[in-house]
Amino acid sequence: MTNRSNLYQTKPIELGAWELTEGISQEIYSITPPQAYIDVAWQLARRRNRNSSPPVRSLNSLVVVAWNSTFYTVPRSWSCGGTWLYTTQQPTPAALENLGILVREWLREEFTRSLGSDCVEDFLDRVRDVEWNYQTVPLDVNCESLPNDILYQAIPNYLAKLFEENRQIQFTTEQQPLNFYRVATCGAGAELISFPPRATGDSNSKFPKYISLVIQIRLRTLQGRTAPLIYCGLGVRRWLTYPLWIEGDKSPNRVNSSGVTVYLSNRFRWLDGEEQEQSK
Repeated sequence: MTNRSNLYQTKPIELGAWELTEGISQEIYSITPPQAYIDVAWQLARRRNRNSSPPVRSLNSLVVVAWNSTFYTVPRSWSCGGTWLYTTQQPTPAALENLGILVREWLREEFTRSLGSDCVEDFLDRVRDVEWNYQTVPLDVNCESLPNDILYQAIPNYLAKLFEENRQIQFTTEQQPLNFYRVATCGAGAELISFPPRATGDSNSKFPKYISLVIQIRLRTLQGRTAPLIYCGLGVRRWLTYPLWIEGDKSPNRVNSSGVTVYLSNRFRWLDGEEQEQSK
């Protein structure tokens, strides 16, 4: 677990900026939610509160973790229509079927407490047999490509996957090389984290501290430049190894108000159960 505040994750140090010198050509895949699912989500949300919309942000996080090849969730896609997800892995029929199951389970968990099981199940019956589909999207990028929302996520994700092909880095201050893994995230750009964590500080301490290095890859534009630049930052993430609270306020991991984020890892994809390279 890590805390969102700078107490546990340092602000990354930007190592520099680079520009593309070679083109990128690959196929990515887009998924648009069926209109029947959108209608059910909106009807349930309006029954709970006439002025509310479906809280899709929590669903986005579930999908990114369950299907870690997803690199971009399009904002407001359940409100304005259009593509919802972009992924680098071609969806199989089983994966699409399980995506529908995941969305239905999310709707059930989100609305049953406030609307009742009978009401929610009646709406879910309307979409139980609705199929999900995907489209293939060619991605061709060169050093003069104009930036758009997809490129801001696709290029960092592409570079992170290249990084994973040779994930071991030897730092001069480390006795052992570090292995970096891509982080499944809904945030901007891409992240890689060293794993397993390394102990730091006093090894005889009652509360030993463990840290990982975090590499962040972002795409940004500068005034006067048409093509975006690739920025790479290096930060530190501290792992909590003891309870967040101990009687008497003696826990070194005590969190005041900003909450924590939990990172889970599994060698089997949640959507279809296929074995995968672990993403931390």
